[in-house]
Amino acid sequence: MLLSCRQCTRTFRARHGAVFCSSACRQRAYRRRKAGTRESLPHMWRWRRTKYGPLCDELQGRFGTPCRVFARGLNGSVGVEFEDGYRVVAPRYAVRAA
Repeated sequence: MLLSCRQCTRTFRARHGAVFCSSACRQRAYRRRKAGTRESLPHMWRWRRTKYGPLCDELQGRFGTPCRVFARGLNGSVGVEFEDGYRVVAPRYAVRAA
């Protein structure tokens, strides 16, 4: 069966479940879709407390809050900025992709 590629509209012989003519077309479509869904705050703050105790007062109650990683440091640290402008340097385990 001949189908047309979703990315470049070339016709190709279809295999089971194929919608792209090549892996390059599939990767281009994935990158385009990923770039279109990226928001200004693409991460979420995931910590309620640490194993050593509660977080500082500015971070209490921010669980699930959208944030942005503005820098990546050594030893797994990241700079995080919240929507209200508050910035903190935290371990990378404190943020997850939204």
